[in-house]
Amino acid sequence: MREFTKNVLLIFSSWFLCVYLSDNEKLLNFRFLILPSIWSVVYTYLRMSGFGYVASVGYLIFLLMCLADGRNFDHGFFHPHFSYLILSVGFALSLMLIYMYANRFGAHGARWASVVGFLLSVGLSILPFAYIVYSFQLGGGFSDDVVYSIMATDVRESLEFGRTFLSPMWVIVGAAFMAIVLVQKLKQETSGSRKIPNIVPAVQIMIILVIFCTQLQYFRLYRFPAACILTYYRELALFREMQERLESNKIQFEAGKEEGGETFVVVIGESLNKNHMGLYDYGRDTTPLLVEHGKAGDLLVFQRAYSSHTLTSETLSLSLTEANQQNGKNYFDSISILNVLKRVGVESSWITNQVLQGEWDNNISIIAHQADRLVPYNRWVGSVVRTRDSDEVVLGAYADMLSVKSEKNRVIFVHLMGNHWRYSGRYPESYEVFSDTNEPIDREAWLSLGEEIRQQVNDYDNSVLYNDFVVSSLLSLLKKSGGVSGFIYISDHGEDVYGGREHHAQLFTFDMIEIPMIVWFSDQYRERYPGKYSAMASHTDELFCNDALYDTLILTSP
Repeated sequence: MREFTKNVLLIFSSWFLCVYLSDNEKLLNFRFLILPSIWSVVYTYLRMSGFGYVASVGYLIFLLMCLADGRNFDHGFFHPHFSYLILSVGFALSLMLIYMYANRFGAHGARWASVVGFLLSVGLSILPFAYIVYSFQLGGGFSDDVVYSIMATDVRESLEFGRTFLSPMWVIVGAAFMAIVLVQKLKQETSGSRKIPNIVPAVQIMIILVIFCTQLQYFRLYRFPAACILTYYRELALFREMQERLESNKIQFEAGKEEGGETFVVVIGESLNKNHMGLYDYGRDTTPLLVEHGKAGDLLVFQRAYSSHTLTSETLSLSLTEANQQNGKNYFDSISILNVLKRVGVESSWITNQVLQGEWDNNISIIAHQADRLVPYNRWVGSVVRTRDSDEVVLGAYADMLSVKSEKNRVIFVHLMGNHWRYSGRYPESYEVFSDTNEPIDREAWLSLGEEIRQQVNDYDNSVLYNDFVVSSLLSLLKKSGGVSGFIYISDHGEDVYGGREHHAQLFTFDMIEIPMIVWFSDQYRERYPGKYSAMASHTDELFCNDALYDTLILTSP
């Protein structure tokens, strides 16, 4: 009885800690208190059977699941927590059976049981631990947007994200957790166990398995990301199918073009908040070259442009296809701007310093591969493979394209790495200009930000200064090429730098969607299309969302 009382105190004290960390008082309701009560019985049973270390690991995993669920999903829902109870108890009983069977083979068998038990324990814990770290570190819960973003992100970018946002504390906590599990397994190897007929845990597991099958719908910790991943790949498959049908002319749509010899350039920026641009009256002169272009009086600077989302994949899915927030179409059932250009015989090129993992890896990659010519400047992709370069690397291929005169119409897309974190890795050392000696805001407010945020702002502003050089160079080269031409620069989304939130949808601020939009047309273009130019010039102070880019390009490009 004393042993049981001690176990109850241990279980319930850890449960109350879980409740506190979850910030969910509903877990203290009577119905939820049944869960630690059941685990108290199971824990005592396993310890009395000589499997106390197995019991500790099983209950620890149960707490991880409950904490992860409480911080990421709707509070007060009993069934998911009950399903985690069933899963963790079944897991503990299964380990018990594994050890009992392995002990027949002596020390060698027990050692293998420890290895299997450790791998299963870590495997079952990784996802709940990831939920917990994300919620504590970023202050928001997992959503489908987060999963889609992860799916559309390359390995290098994921590692970069981890270096930027993952506190060393969580690395230590994760290592400590694995160490605890490993120690428990090793101790279980050498501990004695009561002789129990194998049929007993086997029957127990069968009962648990039956209950487990009735609870499958409630395992939202595991079902949610799995469902998102399936949806992601299903939508990509549908989009790929749509594009294949378009290429085979099975889907008919009308498009026409009469004039020739025109060049249009579309530059897609990354993570640029217009409020960090001198062109938009920022406190630092981060865009001196674009400001210089503006002095000629032919640069259209849109003052109220916004992005449709905070993530690249979501925004460009709408920006580059006929799908938008108004018509409600799904991007995977939509015509892309590349489809339209191809139908009317406009040559298209896509130059990118973004990672394209493969021809069908994500929706942006699919659109990029529809271009007549694709020039990727990032490693692991295509026939042009380079180590990581700054964005000016795109200028070479771009200049070569412009130098070739043609009577055909053409559109050149340039997709920059822009101002994506880590900001300090987005510009050469020569652009390390801004520091604490030239504050962009009131000095008192600047110093109140904290050293880490101030450094982040400095790095970001330096990246904006470098981006100004790249974008201005692209525009200057187009101007020098002459002829009927147009230029548009727009970012996929913004960035909350002062708040340290970057562009995480769960931590939304308007800084994440406030973007620049800059348009230029040559004199010859304005003479040929005075109505189009007048329409654009008269709307620079109107609201514009980048999901309307597709329609804008159809109206203004060749």
